Amino acid sequence: MNPDRQKSISYFRTPPCNYTCAQAILKGFQQEFAIKDDLVDKFAEYRGGRAPDGVCGAVYAANYLLRQKGFGPINETFAAKAGSDKCIEIKGTYRFPCPDCIILADQLIEEEIKRQQ
Repeated sequence: MNPDRQKSISYFRTPPCNYTCAQAILKGFQQEFAIKDDLVDKFAEYRGGRAPDGVCGAVYAANYLLRQKGFGPINETFAAKAGSDKCIEIKGTYRFPCPDCIILADQLIEEEIKRQQ
């Protein structure tokens, strides 16, 4: 991992871009995964439960990145800490805030990469 990397949370809802949870994850790992800005822009649609199957946007983006390296999804590990991997349940039932989802997804990506090295 790049020790100078900005954590994904630093991009969440921060002007001028005001990135969503999914975009913040991609932006946080942009250099390590060679993510282009147009892909970050495309991931704006995966917020607020709009990712496939209502999955949290941060989880969806994390899984996208991990697949690029041949790693499995983080859904179960994420849900064990946040209560669910579904946005509506995370926000409503478990009251796990969006910034915490981004921080958790960021940490899980880092852990998975370190484990596979």
